[in-house]
Amino acid sequence: MKLFHILIILPILTGCSNLHQVSAERFHQEARMMNTFYSSEYIGQADGKAYLLRKRAPLIGNKWKEEILYTEAKELDVNDLKQLEEIKEKRSSNH
Repeated sequence: MKLFHILIILPILTGCSNLHQVSAERFHQEARMMNTFYSSEYIGQADGKAYLLRKRAPLIGNKWKEEILYTEAKELDVNDLKQLEEIKEKRSSNH
């Protein structure tokens, strides 16, 4: 239930009004993406869906564009989800 509240509050706090459903394949690609212009962070699961916070560097200015991507969790590989959860746990234990 806590994750559900985060998913509702996160767009308000981040100014993110972009929530997009994507294919499991794109979700997998985005979860692995980390470079100069893009960053993706696994948020977690709620209501059978898996969520990512995707950030994109601005072309002008300094405010990153943020959007939330989601897909049906059942369409993702179980091992990939497990790995994303482990990364999320490590990240939260470092804060």
